Amino acid sequence: MTFDPAYSTMVANSADPTFLKLLQLGALIQSSITTYLEHRNAKHDSLPSRPCFEAQRTLLAASGLLTELVIPPSNRILEVATQYFEARALHLVAGERIPDLLANSGEDGLELSKIATASGIEPRKMGESYCMPWTKRRHGT
Repeated sequence: MTFDPAYSTMVANSADPTFLKLLQLGALIQSSITTYLEHRNAKHDSLPSRPCFEAQRTLLAASGLLTELVIPPSNRILEVATQYFEARALHLVAGERIPDLLANSGEDGLELSKIATASGIEPRKMGESYCMPWTKRRHGT
């Protein structure tokens, strides 16, 4: 794969190593997509062909490298930590069948205190732990 001449000029004038890595990664991704598309229907038994498998592995690895290159480490740590809390909150909410309560509550939704009473969770904990934006919070609840 060849780059547009404008890219070559930018690369030559760039002192930023991330810039060059991103361009190289883009070329690798494009090449892997082409290989994947060419070989995705070629099967050996029930497994993908070797070129298709290698293209899949390369694309998955490239996605991780892309994340590493474009997101500062401190932001990535916050993102991973937040994903844990979101997953945990979703697990707890689903376990208490709170979506069913909300689905049956109509257009106005439910106050946090009513959801807490129905689920048996302390309102203070529910407000802090779940941080449910889909509930209707009112002053004094």
